[in-house]
Amino acid sequence: MDPLDRLMHTRIDGRSIGADPRARGAFALRIVMTGRWAIDVDDDAALSVLIVLAGHAVLDRSGSTVGLSAGDVVLLPRGESYSVADAAGSPRVARISPGQVCTSVEGADLSVEFGRGVRSWGNATDGMSETTMLLGAYEHAGAVGPLTLASLPAVAHVRDGAAEAPVVALLAAEMGQEGIGQQTVIDRLLDVLVVTAVRSFSESPGYTRTGWLGATGDPVVEHALRLLHAAPEEPWTIERLAHAAHVSRATLAARFRRRVGVAPMTYLSEWRLRVASEMLLAGASVGEVADAVGYASPFSFSAAFRRHHGVTPSEVRRRAAGR
Repeated sequence: MDPLDRLMHTRIDGRSIGADPRARGAFALRIVMTGRWAIDVDDDAALSVLIVLAGHAVLDRSGSTVGLSAGDVVLLPRGESYSVADAAGSPRVARISPGQVCTSVEGADLSVEFGRGVRSWGNATDGMSETTMLLGAYEHAGAVGPLTLASLPAVAHVRDGAAEAPVVALLAAEMGQEGIGQQTVIDRLLDVLVVTAVRSFSESPGYTRTGWLGATGDPVVEHALRLLHAAPEEPWTIERLAHAAHVSRATLAARFRRRVGVAPMTYLSEWRLRVASEMLLAGASVGEVADAVGYASPFSFSAAFRRHHGVTPSEVRRRAAGR
């Protein structure tokens, strides 16, 4: 098992909390568009995957614009809204909202007007599409894993014909037909696509690995991260971590910051809160989570969680229960 595999398969109390995605009923749609168009996507998905099969498009997220061509794959983490269009300034013709509801900008249902068969949607008819894309969405963070979400920038653009990979062809073919077990097949193909896209993005020229991906080139930092990931409840100190990694405090601190981008104890604090979010969404109590991630009491955990996320752990549990 290589370093990337080991990091992806991190587990706590028998639960996978690493980077390996596990789609469950993921949203998957073929989008066929022609003319001038723009689609706003505000679906709160934990991770979206956009694949350009033919034509071109322009993606905008938080004011950052990326030109897309046939063969490109884009990973979009953390539920922030974005838009995709044939060109900047094109008129908005549709919106995808939470629950993957597709409507006009005014809110009118487009399922009939834009419906184009099995998992296919858009304004193009009879094979007249100028731009064809596949959109996959992991609606809940628990299906992706906090390490994947933490490793990616707001827009992870994979070029060089990533969409020509065999897994994309299999995904496109499966989405174009109906059959027993189709959702399970689509889920697993999306999982494979996400892992290969993360790998390709991390290896792309000019990309500087940070976070847990940055550790894959340094065995000392990789070992330290494995310890933090696997046992966030432990009372780690820089001294104890350096001793476990068989290096001095100064060496570990310098190498960790250079590779990961933050100090070891800062990373640990952030990791504990990521794991906490995952456990709360899965239904664990505030007390259980506090114990599992190393806080002295539910009160101290709740205070730290609110400072970091802006909401209380109880609010996260209530939202998850209401889904």
